[in-house]
Amino acid sequence: MASHNCFCCVDGCKTIVHENVSFFRCPKNPDRCRQWKNILGFVGEHKYAELTNEEAHSRIRICCKHFDKKSFTSSGKRLLTTPVPSKLLQTLNRKLRDSQCQTTLHLSQNTPRKQSLKRKLAEAHKELKLAKMHNETTFVDVVRFLEENYEQDAINLIKNQLLLLNEAPKRARYTNEFKQFALNLFLLGPKAYTKLSKIMRLPSHSTL
Repeated sequence: MASHNCFCCVDGCKTIVHENVSFFRCPKNPDRCRQWKNILGFVGEHKYAELTNEEAHSRIRICCKHFDKKSFTSSGKRLLTTPVPSKLLQTLNRKLRDSQCQTTLHLSQNTPRKQSLKRKLAEAHKELKLAKMHNETTFVDVVRFLEENYEQDAINLIKNQLLLLNEAPKRARYTNEFKQFALNLFLLGPKAYTKLSKIMRLPSHSTL
């Protein structure tokens, strides 16, 4: 069990260590490590896909919310020998299948680029949540983290979204560069743009 990792590595999970829940390392055993990574979707272009067994054991932490009760010892604090993180993953997979039904749109919520952006936004939100809990962590620290891990276009998008979090939708101010980005998205597919607006701060149609 591990307790020093900042947050759960499962995509979409916002559990952080300060919420007083148990965290568990990815197994070192090659077969079990590969099984965990496959189940969690850490494959293909995912940032954890190419980690070695040792690196996965060191970096990947999964919170107890993703294991069913049968996975734990009688004390409820330790995992048995062979459990895998399966709880709630069926729900996540169902949402993924539902989004794939929208592939007729030019801009799908489920394209690899969109998935990558959503993961990066989720991680940035986690960083912001930690910043609010620790006064020593600032917006500058979050930006530094982004600059060390992501490309510039993704950094600009995430920074823009973070700055808009504290603004009411009607008071939001968008840069010309971001408006052009949003306009390009809108031209690709208005319906997809409307759907995307539900998970990101984007200018209204009239603003474009």
